[in-house]
Amino acid sequence: MKIYKENNINNNFDIKNDIQVKKEDYKYHSNKNYKVDYLLSHNNISNSDNFLKILFPEDISCGSSSSIEYSTSVSQGVGGHEQRNINWCIPKMKFTIPPSIRDYNKLSEIISLFRIAKGRAFCFLFKDWGDYTVKNQIIGYGDGNKKSFMLFKEYILNKFKEIRLINKPRIDSCKIFIDDKLCSSKLYTIDNDNGIITFSIPPSFKQQISFSCFFDILVRFDMDYLNYTVEGSNIYEIGEIKLIEVKWSRYIFSKTDF
Repeated sequence: MKIYKENNINNNFDIKNDIQVKKEDYKYHSNKNYKVDYLLSHNNISNSDNFLKILFPEDISCGSSSSIEYSTSVSQGVGGHEQRNINWCIPKMKFTIPPSIRDYNKLSEIISLFRIAKGRAFCFLFKDWGDYTVKNQIIGYGDGNKKSFMLFKEYILNKFKEIRLINKPRIDSCKIFIDDKLCSSKLYTIDNDNGIITFSIPPSFKQQISFSCFFDILVRFDMDYLNYTVEGSNIYEIGEIKLIEVKWSRYIFSKTDF
């Protein structure tokens, strides 16, 4: 089993979104067009830019509870007025898989993953059953020169919008459209380590590029121990499993026009 290292990239990509720069993170604001200038390594934990190209077993992850976590500092003055500071502009997902009864094969699969990941040390792929699809998402427009586009998903409510970068698309599920017409897979490649589509021939001026796909996210165990119990012949109880999303990179955006 190989451990793959994420490669940092240093290319320019156009992206149609709502992003305002705030130091090393980004937040969503106003209705502007922006460009990815560069990508920085994010080393919160040792070897955080290394991950196992292994998908957490879907039949075990199904039924997990999911949480979206932000970090906000709230201070209150004497008069009761609040001042709120956004510490994380990009949230982290947390998952809890409740105890479950499994056979020996499934127990062995979880034990193997836990040992190879060395508890909290290495991250791997996970399917969030509540949010794993992108459908007909517009990601940019051609100008006759640019070939590469970043994959992302928009969350829209009334006039508000937030962007989520899709770093781990499932290649076999990806469908790329140019002006709403399905594009042949022979005309592009998809980097599912970074979530980038690259056309062999640049789309023409003002041609709309959109895509649909399933995607996974990077997570790690949020514990350095794994509990399991022998309940009977080929019957095992796997204890509660906690997972947390790993932000392996940070994007810096600057304003640009199409």
